[in-house]
Amino acid sequence: MKTKIFKAILPVFAFMLAIGGAFAFNQAPADNAEDFAQVLGHYKVNNVCEPGIMCQDDTNTGACQLGSVTYFRKLSTTNCSQPLWQIIE
Repeated sequence: MKTKIFKAILPVFAFMLAIGGAFAFNQAPADNAEDFAQVLGHYKVNNVCEPGIMCQDDTNTGACQLGSVTYFRKLSTTNCSQPLWQIIE
């Protein structure tokens, strides 16, 4: 009798434990600006990427600009082409 109950309850218990563990270690999405990665934006002058202002790379909040200059992620000394976004405050 105990074996039948044990064989029926153990798989159910293991399944419930697995589901509980999945929810316990699930990360919530980022809700505020402090959770986004900030990177130094660069702009191109005479085929050289020059450092500029801080931008973020995680969400599309509008192009990272200061005046008419748009800033990008620096991929190499002459390639700064990956778009960056304004930091949300």
